[in-house]
Amino acid sequence: MAVTTIKCPSCGAGLSPPPGHTSFSCEYCGTHVNVASKPAPPPRPVQVHRVAQGGASSDPGGAKIVKWILLAVFGSLFFVFAGVGYTVYSSLSGVAERAEALGAGAVTIPGFGGDSAVPGLGAQEFVLWDDVGGLPLPVKVGDQPAFLGRIRVMPADELFFVAVSSGGQVLFRSGPYGTYSDGYRHTFAAVAGDRAAISDARAKLHLVDTADGATLTSLDLSDRVKTICGAAEGSTFWIEQVDKREFLVDAKSGELREGERPGDCRSAEPRWDLIPDGSQRRQLRRLGRTIDDFEAERFIEDGERTIVAGVRKPGTKVPVAVGLAADGSVAWRVEVPSIDPLRAREGSNTHDDVGGGRYVTVYGEGSKAWHVTAFDAETGDRLWDQTLRSLFAVDNIDGVIVTEDYVLVVRTSSLEVLDPATGALRETIGRETYQ
Repeated sequence: MAVTTIKCPSCGAGLSPPPGHTSFSCEYCGTHVNVASKPAPPPRPVQVHRVAQGGASSDPGGAKIVKWILLAVFGSLFFVFAGVGYTVYSSLSGVAERAEALGAGAVTIPGFGGDSAVPGLGAQEFVLWDDVGGLPLPVKVGDQPAFLGRIRVMPADELFFVAVSSGGQVLFRSGPYGTYSDGYRHTFAAVAGDRAAISDARAKLHLVDTADGATLTSLDLSDRVKTICGAAEGSTFWIEQVDKREFLVDAKSGELREGERPGDCRSAEPRWDLIPDGSQRRQLRRLGRTIDDFEAERFIEDGERTIVAGVRKPGTKVPVAVGLAADGSVAWRVEVPSIDPLRAREGSNTHDDVGGGRYVTVYGEGSKAWHVTAFDAETGDRLWDQTLRSLFAVDNIDGVIVTEDYVLVVRTSSLEVLDPATGALRETIGRETYQ
């Protein structure tokens, strides 16, 4: 029997309920959804007549007509809702029947339990990649290049952090650190050397060994964490609490002392806020004046190079990237789309990054499709262009991370790990629903 989806009553996303469950949480907005069970057969209509003492009906003819009209209307509505309920029931029954046919514990919906890239999940659990806590952080697990990021394990909706190898293999899972509703604004991670610092909603800071995800010590703070970062030299974390107190944390001993944020402190915050600050706006205006027929929207400084992202101006806002030499002169300029530029969504190159000598960005095609494409950061030559798989319901691009070892594309509730040399998909972390 074919498996269908139902719609979330809040956000309208298509959902695939876990087998055998009649209630679950929407994997996109968290709304609790109750699924109707198989309806009982409709009751046989019963006619009720009030009879006067003389044996004649006490209702005038007009009242009878009104009652029959109302009975017909409500009867029709009953059969409509009964049909919807039975359709949902039939879909879920089909999932259960297929699971039973495949054996106990078998999962037929992609992304659940053992069919997920994340180990240790129960048969009815699934994962959403969660970038509310920030973009993934590069990390070393032993000598292996990897990255650290936050996930939500559903349906309990608990927060964990996972370390994932450059090939997309989950190396360890650390947590839980409370529920998403309690801690989504206060559960963050930073990396310093071979330590990770993870905060939670209970005003605790956990120091974790990046070799295996083991918690080494947990510190009691005076308030929840608002911001956290790790010094590039690897010995210190810095935290800012909600009560505005700032602390430096020794990555080895856990000793706290008040202090200001180091200048080289790396965090999981987005590398470029879509709303630039004052100094960024001034730099964008300056860059816009030096590049003809171009509106600068974002820039990345990479050593002596600066790469500026923006759109063609005037006219259709075709995504454009410009590479500047150390003296500020234009070294290269490219139209980002590999397709006909006028088929690309205007101004859709909203996320990008530089790493391993590559400049990687995204752009949209038509109303839904997304491309990710790479250029040589020195020459502007296109290296590859890949079309991302089309997903059902909400599909936003929320970030791009590039290193020598991997390219990460953060989508609405999942993360794709790509080969930096070719753009080929290595692994997907998180729950997806396909068209």
